[in-house]
Amino acid sequence: MFRNIWDALKKNPLIDESYMIMDQLHHQTQEMFLLSVKNLIDQDGDPEEVIKMDKEVNKNVQRVRRKVFEYFSLSTVPNIHGGLVLISLVIDYERIGDYTKDLVNMREEYDFRESFHPDGREELHRMKDLIIEMFPEAHSSFMSADEKYPTPVTKLEVKLKDHYDNLRDLTLKKNIHRDEALVEIISARLMKRIAGHLDNVATSAARPFPKLGFKPGASSWED
Repeated sequence: MFRNIWDALKKNPLIDESYMIMDQLHHQTQEMFLLSVKNLIDQDGDPEEVIKMDKEVNKNVQRVRRKVFEYFSLSTVPNIHGGLVLISLVIDYERIGDYTKDLVNMREEYDFRESFHPDGREELHRMKDLIIEMFPEAHSSFMSADEKYPTPVTKLEVKLKDHYDNLRDLTLKKNIHRDEALVEIISARLMKRIAGHLDNVATSAARPFPKLGFKPGASSWED
């Protein structure tokens, strides 16, 4: 059903342009994430580059909102469902941009310049690798309007949450300096939120609009 809605929606020039901007947003946030975790874990790269890219992401988010609003205003029988889904998804990308910007600022915020302890570093790398795998999977599910659930991204998110739990337990059990512990746990939490938003993108065709962002079976899911 969603596939038919999406195909019909794309025939409108304003929405077709929005669709292309969404593609840009995906690749922009993917690049931001790669740069931010490289800076966080390996202390390599310029944080200002990520911050500049976040501003471009925000511009594209506003461009999509503007075009969807114009589509609603100018169309005699607008596809409300499809337009609202687009607006919801650009919010996911805007949040991913914000979280990657937070990641790149973590060391400076807590004045932590040392290397992470080996166990924590390894778990952060594992979480990073899973999210790197999620980005193309989310893009594929979005572009194909895949209505199957769970998606590959959903399954990867479950694995990522396990690594988050491992990192949290390691950090609490080991005698780690307060600043390092804060940077590790908060960074891992931000990665978990990025994964959650990628799952929202991937499952946009599998859930009705009122349930976007909510997982089936969770306490927040209402039938």
